[in-house]
Amino acid sequence: MRTVLALMNRNRKLFFRDKGMLFTSMITPVILIVLYATFLANVFRDSFTSAIPDMITISDKLINGTVAAQLTASLLAVSCITVTFCVNLTMVQDKANGTRKDFDVSPVSKRKIYLGYFLSTVVNSLMVNGLAFILCLGYGTTSRKRTHKIDKF
Repeated sequence: MRTVLALMNRNRKLFFRDKGMLFTSMITPVILIVLYATFLANVFRDSFTSAIPDMITISDKLINGTVAAQLTASLLAVSCITVTFCVNLTMVQDKANGTRKDFDVSPVSKRKIYLGYFLSTVVNSLMVNGLAFILCLGYGTTSRKRTHKIDKF
């Protein structure tokens, strides 16, 4: 187990040390948050309010919360895929650099090597996606403060 944890920490450190890979994995959540904050939130809000019948009144707070939750869910769905893809590039780089050959001649089984890659992928993805989730929660709290008048009575 100590070997697996050492491999996991190695892969985790390699991911966060490579600024290009970290930037690539974080660019998608940041771009989506900017798009949602500037453009898509209003589109979602307008389409949501236009689908509400005239007889039903819903508070702005509920509509803003629903839009923020929908945007958060869609951002995290995309982010989970792109971040995990970037994290797994460590495995590809090890193969391309020949580091994988060093692992193959070491007294470590292939199961432990693959488990180290897998666990580092899980931990790194949780860290980056957790940060994206916190940013989404920050966006959600600021979107509730904005009020939009709905003319449905």
